[in-house]
Amino acid sequence: MTDNNVIPIREPRAKCLRKALDAWHTATAQWIEQTLELAVELRAARDECGSNHRFGVWLAENDCDDLGKDARAALINMGEHRELSRDVLRLTDRKSIELIWEREIKPIVERRSSSERSEHDTKRIDSAKSPESIPSTGESSDSPSPKTDTEGAKVQLGRQSRLRGRNRADEVAAIFLQKDTRVALGLLPDVAWKLVLRAIDGELLPKPTDSATKKPTMRLIFPYGSGAYCNNYDLTNAKDRAFIASILPTMIELKDRLLAEPDRLQEILEQYRREHERQAHAAVIEHRTQKAVAALPPGETEVIMFGKRMWPLVLGETVGTYDFKTLQVAVWKFTDLNRNLWLGEKNPVGRAIMIRNSTKWDRHFIGEMTKGTEVAAKIDRVYSLVHALCSLMEQNPDGECREPMTPLVLG
Repeated sequence: MTDNNVIPIREPRAKCLRKALDAWHTATAQWIEQTLELAVELRAARDECGSNHRFGVWLAENDCDDLGKDARAALINMGEHRELSRDVLRLTDRKSIELIWEREIKPIVERRSSSERSEHDTKRIDSAKSPESIPSTGESSDSPSPKTDTEGAKVQLGRQSRLRGRNRADEVAAIFLQKDTRVALGLLPDVAWKLVLRAIDGELLPKPTDSATKKPTMRLIFPYGSGAYCNNYDLTNAKDRAFIASILPTMIELKDRLLAEPDRLQEILEQYRREHERQAHAAVIEHRTQKAVAALPPGETEVIMFGKRMWPLVLGETVGTYDFKTLQVAVWKFTDLNRNLWLGEKNPVGRAIMIRNSTKWDRHFIGEMTKGTEVAAKIDRVYSLVHALCSLMEQNPDGECREPMTPLVLG
């Protein structure tokens, strides 16, 4: 090596790094340990070189530059935070080194040390950027960095703190700044503690909060919401905890709306619930309708009047009980009257009133004449359907209409 700007590294370092790279590329069961070993070797080599440029040249000359710059940067940073990286690697489902560092390890590092990180430490966090002058064959990640709005002081838990020994206790304590709130957190059973961690991972707690609560309520999941609502649910109560666990995925899905309007927490959740139920009901009705239409016998057709399904009868959608022939007669009578009246009256409400008035006396007369007979109910049902069609026309005059075949077509 003749470049005076390059500090030679002893030969064993290059051999150790090459060995670590080869082992990492082929690792399966020992992937975590091989990843950490490679991270430590890269970190040590980078520190010995003293600069990104010298490090890049040294990697190329020693045939150790087979990683992309983003993967190499992530590993070097992980080498600085080996134990934390080990814990994260054991829990994560990701395999991308870049994403594991950016989305899981780096945010924790920043939350832990944001208030006391010196300029020197800041350079160490970002020191692993590879030199631009050295070409890289690796692929970089196009995924955006996560929001890291969680900037609070590093928390030193006291010896008597109930949070000591809890998973990610320092991370949780850095979010909840009030002592009373931390005491309430210490009262949580493990199953409730996991709900708090899910809320953090779901970005429901994007920054430190001064919100204070002395009771282990739902405010430990979403401290920005209405106390009148959140305080109704106790995380130490199994029933309340089950309810919170059931709505937490929805809260995470709606986090942007909830964080923008936290006081409307209950209202937003209720709107989502109603819309979800409406969609579920609509899906059930659609399934029932498809089955009913497919099962129609010869001679019967689907009937829709002014956007409302009339036949086949579908539980939850159609109203009333009648047979196809009765509906046929009702639609024919209504259609004849409506078309004749349309020649002079363009207003659908006016036509509906005229149809009702033109049929009420003969309905009454026929009803009296057939009282006590089997046919009375069927004839009255025809008139009831005619009047129902009038109401549908008033409500939705431009709605879809699929009428049954007329007598002329049938004849």
